[in-house]
Amino acid sequence: MVAGPYSRHLLALAAGVIGGFLPNKASNIHPLLMGTILGLFFVKVLFGDWDFGYQWTASDVGFVLLTGLEGATGALLAQKSLEQ
Repeated sequence: MVAGPYSRHLLALAAGVIGGFLPNKASNIHPLLMGTILGLFFVKVLFGDWDFGYQWTASDVGFVLLTGLEGATGALLAQKSLEQ
């Protein structure tokens, strides 16, 4: 997949916004957690992580922290827009 340098970050933010807008009537998952999960899932599936192989490394921890933070930021933006 050919993508620009910021595609992975924009996808994490967009998935976080979607997670923040999802209605939460039947589950107890907080919108910030749902945005984080969706951001991590979509970026991992569509782009993969930063290293090769199947061993957990320090770059995997950094990937989860950065991508999760971007997804949570998108969900927070969605929640703030719903409050207004």
